Amino acid sequence: MEAQKLGLGVAQRPTRIYVEKLQNSYWHLWDTVTEKAIPITESNITGFLSDCYVTEKKTDFGTSKKLHLLINADKVYEVISGLDTWFSKTILLALCEQSPKVFLNPITIELSSTDATKKVIFGRLYVNNSLRAHRSSYDWKLDLNAPEQQRFSPEVAANAMSESLKELLNNQQPSPTIAITDSEKINYFPEIEESIEGTESIPF
Repeated sequence: MEAQKLGLGVAQRPTRIYVEKLQNSYWHLWDTVTEKAIPITESNITGFLSDCYVTEKKTDFGTSKKLHLLINADKVYEVISGLDTWFSKTILLALCEQSPKVFLNPITIELSSTDATKKVIFGRLYVNNSLRAHRSSYDWKLDLNAPEQQRFSPEVAANAMSESLKELLNNQQPSPTIAITDSEKINYFPEIEESIEGTESIPF
């Protein structure tokens, strides 16, 4: 990222990226001048994850919740997706499996789809060019049929990630290399660990 300039200037806001199929792309930018969507040809983004939070908006059709991922790279990007989408659920599950120290290094979030129409979009997480465990075994039916207290909650996951990132950034400095062991991984959902691992894998 560029060094912050001192003195008067124009407020710099994150570049918003919306996860949604548009033509042959998985996501797009929104041009506020022309009020048109601009497809993004790249399928991944690399940078430092600085925050993860949920917003809620009342509409004529009910309540709409969005997942926001703030990523610091050549500039600040804000990746936005519906909270209840496959992308949000799979990327949150992947993020929550990692040790918090992982996020002192750049991560790569990749979008993919097993559907030729690209309507169903999944999220993959890479650290140091290595694909990290994502819940490819996650079963949509589990979310519907499991007891309420055992269901995976994207909102709970996002809030947990946000608190973890704040604590990490406040108390630690980045290090060039970080070795992660299985014992260091954070499991935010121990009560559904066994159930999820027993489900059929989804091809990514």
